Amino acid sequence: MAEALRKKVKLHPLTASINESEEPGKRTRGRPKKGAEPLAPRKVLRVCLDGNIDRERFEEQLAAESVFILVTLPDCASTDAELLAACKDQAGVDNAFRWLKEPASVAPIFLEKEERIAALALIYVLAYMVYTLIQRRMRAKLAEQETTVPGNKGRTAKPTTEVIFRLMRGIQSMRWATADGREVRALLGVTTEQKRALEMASPSSAAKASTQASRSQDGDSWGTGQ
Repeated sequence: MAEALRKKVKLHPLTASINESEEPGKRTRGRPKKGAEPLAPRKVLRVCLDGNIDRERFEEQLAAESVFILVTLPDCASTDAELLAACKDQAGVDNAFRWLKEPASVAPIFLEKEERIAALALIYVLAYMVYTLIQRRMRAKLAEQETTVPGNKGRTAKPTTEVIFRLMRGIQSMRWATADGREVRALLGVTTEQKRALEMASPSSAAKASTQASRSQDGDSWGTGQ
């Protein structure tokens, strides 16, 4: 047993020992019968394992696991740390392409010309970039304001873009022209949570102020909900 453990645990040398002791016999449940003889003591064997970390082998293993082989172009100006960080960030890129292949259904493309296929792929990539920026901005704003929004299970400070889109359900956009020819646009059925999320998703406070000024001039308005 100790030998098998020693092969699996390479950095912690193990020393095994077996200790034998006697303990009183264990009675069955219930009161003993009158005049019953005392139970004979029983032998108990205990396996004791003693192990300490092998510091020398640990340092060797740590040095081996700390080596990352990355191949770059000769004129690459990035540092080793930057290259390693970029390599580890590839998981995010892989998830992006998984999203493009599944929910976005990029795989079935019914186009013949390569130019049109490339153009459609560019549209999908741009759409995913916007999709990702919405998520990043909302999470940054929620962390900055130390608040949350409704999520899949309760409230969350790290919503996905899908959760944010679901939060916007029920909003209606209306557009009409007034008697003097002005075009009026309005959002109806906007709840307090939706209004707060829309304000946080704005690109910047300056853009927000500009948008509000434009609403005043063009006749835009918020429809109030709950």
